[in-house]
Amino acid sequence: MRVDRGALPDGVHVAEPLIVRRDESNPYGRALARIVGRAVGVAGATRPDEQALVDLASVLVSDGATRPPVVHRALACALVEDRLDDPRLSAPEVAGAVGISVRQLTRVFADAGTTFPRYVLGRRLEVAHGLLTGPDAAELRTATVATRCGFSSVAHFSQTFHARFGITAGELRRTAAKRD
Repeated sequence: MRVDRGALPDGVHVAEPLIVRRDESNPYGRALARIVGRAVGVAGATRPDEQALVDLASVLVSDGATRPPVVHRALACALVEDRLDDPRLSAPEVAGAVGISVRQLTRVFADAGTTFPRYVLGRRLEVAHGLLTGPDAAELRTATVATRCGFSSVAHFSQTFHARFGITAGELRRTAAKRD
């Protein structure tokens, strides 16, 4: 993965390429590898959250100099990516796993211009869009996509998908299938 040095936060400088190992002792490297792996995977590749990638990369190259909110957001976003299919995913659960309070998690996402629930919903919709335009889209039902993306209600999925993309999930799937 290549990250433009200009995208890194102020104070983070990289002199040479960084080799990231995804071993157990490096949670940031593991998270980065998982997110990139899903983005380039064959089945249902999904656009990654670019800011989460930049946050993880800055944590990896800063040698401990990254501001705590950036570190917390990077870990929270990685946890969300891993659990998008779980409709019970919650702010208290993610905050606890990151080691911060729910209030601090709220601040971390507010600093990034969003809320935790909006972030989760946005990522779920991006994954759904990827599934509905992917190679297996013709075989997928809207209810299946909703379930895979962590929606407990097909109606809520359909409403939010249409509001976000201006097209229904079924229409997008049919349009994508015609192109193939």
